[in-house]
Amino acid sequence: MNLVAQPQIPPQLPKQEIAKPQANVRLIELNNVIVGKWKGARLSYITNGTVTVDSLWFDFKKDGTLNFKHQKYELNGPTVGTYTVTKNSIKIVADKFPFTHTLQGIWSINDGVINGNFREVRERDASQPTYYTPGTETGTFNLTKQ
Repeated sequence: MNLVAQPQIPPQLPKQEIAKPQANVRLIELNNVIVGKWKGARLSYITNGTVTVDSLWFDFKKDGTLNFKHQKYELNGPTVGTYTVTKNSIKIVADKFPFTHTLQGIWSINDGVINGNFREVRERDASQPTYYTPGTETGTFNLTKQ
């Protein structure tokens, strides 16, 4: 008797019983992260080559508003402002006489830090302390959520 090995055919499962792999994608957007308290610093580049550093504090609200304070000049309390988010980019505008602050930054999903550029315009205001100077400052900033 001659026995010949027959190939083994695995049983076929009905298609509805085959588990399809599911994507495990977690979408994180700055809109979902931004609400809350953030702090950081900004570097101001003055025309004579001087660099100054001061601290920043933000409290972002769900409705697109914020409270903003910074160390330099802000003797008249926190400033209320607004922010807009587009993907991982944020634009912040805080305007309280005599200051107008505009910050434009990018949020890094890798380290959770917002880095960007700022512009501060200071109007003439005799009620400010003697070290206050009107003018415009520009520079860079970073923020980390607390």
